Amino acid sequence: MKYQENFSLNPEWKNWKNYLKKRNWNFDDIQKTLLEGEWQSHHGTNWLNKGNSMSLITNPTSGKSIIIDNITKEIIYLGNAGHKF
Repeated sequence: MKYQENFSLNPEWKNWKNYLKKRNWNFDDIQKTLLEGEWQSHHGTNWLNKGNSMSLITNPTSGKSIIIDNITKEIIYLGNAGHKF
């Protein structure tokens, strides 16, 4: 899957301001990971939009990772370097 410049942070899913700070992420990190990261299919359960497929994107420089809903483009999870899914 190729990154499209739109992604969303569902405010009903998480308190994103606190979540980003707690996980040491910012919007630039997200953009860079989506643009330069290594994409692979993620086969876990999508608790945000059940039934939708997901991708795991890993930033090759920082090792941080994102799980994103392939249909809605909503970010589901932000992982720190070395996080095991």
